[in-house]
Amino acid sequence: MDDTAVLERTSVAKRVRAFFERCSSFPNLSISDAWIRAIGIPVDKSAPGLAVAELARRLSLVLPKLDLLDAKLRAEQPNMSAATSTQQVSRLKNFVGSCLANLQNPWTSVKGALSPDLMKCMEFWDELTEDDEIVLPNDELNALLVSLRDLRVQIESTHTNAKLKRVLLKIVEILSQGIIDYHIVGEDAIRAAGREAFSYILSNDDLLRENSDNAAVKSLGQCLGEFIHVCKGIIFADGLIHAAGTAQALVGGILKLTGHHVMP
Repeated sequence: MDDTAVLERTSVAKRVRAFFERCSSFPNLSISDAWIRAIGIPVDKSAPGLAVAELARRLSLVLPKLDLLDAKLRAEQPNMSAATSTQQVSRLKNFVGSCLANLQNPWTSVKGALSPDLMKCMEFWDELTEDDEIVLPNDELNALLVSLRDLRVQIESTHTNAKLKRVLLKIVEILSQGIIDYHIVGEDAIRAAGREAFSYILSNDDLLRENSDNAAVKSLGQCLGEFIHVCKGIIFADGLIHAAGTAQALVGGILKLTGHHVMP
């Protein structure tokens, strides 16, 4: 990310609108297969149920964002009628609930719930709500996700003790999940992943230091450095890695060992 660039911004209304606009081009498949294709969830043919479970998890992430959108609309537009805000948000929540409860049913069984007036309402909300979230660059997020996937393969194939392998895989899982969820949840997903990953690193600091020459540990340090660089607009904005001595510990720990600097 260019340090001199003006950061693009978005809002929960834009995220909600973009999420449901994917439905407009759904093919005539089952609800689960249509969503899986639209969201881009990888499918393991030997275990297709994993993709369905991941779909259910991601659809569930939308529900609290709808509650947040309703609260923001009522706060920012106090004169807006409930018929234009809360009641329409409830329709979207009911639609998501119907999808979750009937994943194997055909998409046509729920398609009618996303009527033109409801889609127009989301467009209206988008125009009214303030853009108060930083947009992270998709190309850099995707590159980081690829790096984390490569690191997972490296960790799983490396000859190291079981505890270190478990710790490294857990950190990779936390960061990867945060990036995936960012596209639905927004900034909160990055904040949560950062806090959880950094806390987990601190709780395993001795183990990581003892294995500082391990190739997978060094690769993890590089991925962490990339994560902080790509997401710094969010991480530094709320003092995420400054709290409770986290920055000092990270600088003195795994990131310093790999030559990365986390201070802005």
